Amino acid sequence: MQDEFPELALIGVVVDASPGRSPRGVRQRLKGLSDRFRGSHAVTMRQAPIPWAYRVFYRHVGLDPDADRTPGEAAAVRRLLHGAFRSENVVDDALLIALVETGVPIWALDAGRVSDVAPGHGVTRDTRRMALLTVQVAGVPSIHVEEALHTCVDVLRSG
Repeated sequence: MQDEFPELALIGVVVDASPGRSPRGVRQRLKGLSDRFRGSHAVTMRQAPIPWAYRVFYRHVGLDPDADRTPGEAAAVRRLLHGAFRSENVVDDALLIALVETGVPIWALDAGRVSDVAPGHGVTRDTRRMALLTVQVAGVPSIHVEEALHTCVDVLRSG
């Protein structure tokens, strides 16, 4: 895959954090993002550089981003359908905040099981260390990837 996509990078960080209910400050941050994220933003976000880069990557790997939405577009649709970004738990909220603020999707896995990544190895109630991972694609500056990971870590540590 490296030969076909030389600018592709898997970047991650391990953080000590546990899933659970989001603290009030995280829920308020989601509300603030909901208030700023309107329908017009959802419609035009495809043309912004970072969402566009992920759409291009989807096409390069054989996915149709109009049928299988990128994470950013999927979050935008959920926001419009529900009227707000809904708080789920501190892990999902951290991933969502980082995605909405930077456009860069992040996934959380149980750090104790990362060497054996498979379906079902995501974060569970028993997880105490998480591996936060993102895929940097062509056209996404490293500073945005770093900011997404930093944002996610900060939110997780606030819980």
